[in-house]
Amino acid sequence: PWHHPSYAGALDQADRRALAALTASQPPGGAPCRFVSATRAAEVSRVDEQHWAAWLSQPVDFAGMVQRMATDMGLAPGACAVVEIGAHPVLGAMLLPLQPSLQVSSMCRDQPTKSWILEQRATLAAVADQPLRAALAGVTIGRGPGAPKLRLDVPFGAQGVTSVQYPALAEDLSAFFPGLKVFDLYRHPTVEKLLAEYGR
Repeated sequence: PWHHPSYAGALDQADRRALAALTASQPPGGAPCRFVSATRAAEVSRVDEQHWAAWLSQPVDFAGMVQRMATDMGLAPGACAVVEIGAHPVLGAMLLPLQPSLQVSSMCRDQPTKSWILEQRATLAAVADQPLRAALAGVTIGRGPGAPKLRLDVPFGAQGVTSVQYPALAEDLSAFFPGLKVFDLYRHPTVEKLLAEYGR
């Protein structure tokens, strides 16, 4: 929307009726996430019709939002906080007031998706390897009740994975390894090998 201020006059009555019909969303009770809207440069507890109408019809105040986070959100110095701003890495440069220790993005214009994600994940893993391994440790061999957990350092075959199970396992692991195919499990026979070698 900030690229196209001409959108402001494009919202007709039908558009506004459609926005009014949206059910406002809000985080469940006790959610650890807080939402700071760039349409208001303020923290909001629900995303409703007014939010989307503003998002579609006026430039956002991204700089104001960042300044609000830096001064009024109670982020203690040295505290660990994750700020998600969307897929545009160009906006990362505007986070300077927050003094980020690390920035990664899920995509970048004119960069191959797979190699970009793997490069960004390697950067993230340098400081946050344990959450990734913890998530991978939740993958099971098979999808039924009582399916055994996948061990990260043991070859797939030694864990009893059969050739019939490889396609499903590759599909489950592709959430962590973009573009993963069945033959990659033969080339990299453990999760540790995938972590060290896949895409490199």
